[in-house]
Amino acid sequence: MCSSDLDLWNLNFSNNYIEKLEGLKHLKSLNTLTIAKNKLGFGGVEDLIELASMNVSSLDIQDNKIWDPDVLPEVLARMPDLRCLYMKGNSACKRIPNYRKSITVYCEHMKYLDDRPVFPEDRRAAEAFNMGGLEAERAERRLIKQEEAQRHDRNMKAFGEMIERSKAEKRERDAMLGEDKYTAETDPVDTVEKRMARQVNQWRAD
Repeated sequence: MCSSDLDLWNLNFSNNYIEKLEGLKHLKSLNTLTIAKNKLGFGGVEDLIELASMNVSSLDIQDNKIWDPDVLPEVLARMPDLRCLYMKGNSACKRIPNYRKSITVYCEHMKYLDDRPVFPEDRRAAEAFNMGGLEAERAERRLIKQEEAQRHDRNMKAFGEMIERSKAEKRERDAMLGEDKYTAETDPVDTVEKRMARQVNQWRAD
């Protein structure tokens, strides 16, 4: 394979019996490379080593002949912008220990792997597993759930406080109007409705 230095964004080489990836590293603008259903991988990592020097963000190498687990540290982990990877259908997926967790940890910008997204909590759990095994991962997932519950409680509290402030404003406004001291126009309590009305009037004036 060879290519001139073109300003390409998306390149698809699927179903072409390609055995080695080469001649593409000069495509500095290439964002998406699809090279599924070929013969890549028979020769080991060397068949894909050129990817390590490319700025590809989305890579589809499904259903090739990639068997060497070193494809992760030698190629994928060295791709600086890799965010989306499709790699199913290669025997290396079964040879890489804890495949999904390992790729999540070593490809630090990964956002989507094979059939589903990589969420921030997935990364935290994978990193915990990498550091301390299954128990560390379980502990991290419990911590994530606690943080989610606390965040939910904070949001509900803030919402309740907003409702109470709105009710207090209404009670104060109604009390002032009840004393005939103020009219709706001269009411000094600045409500959301009054602020919106002022904005509408300003828009009309402009």
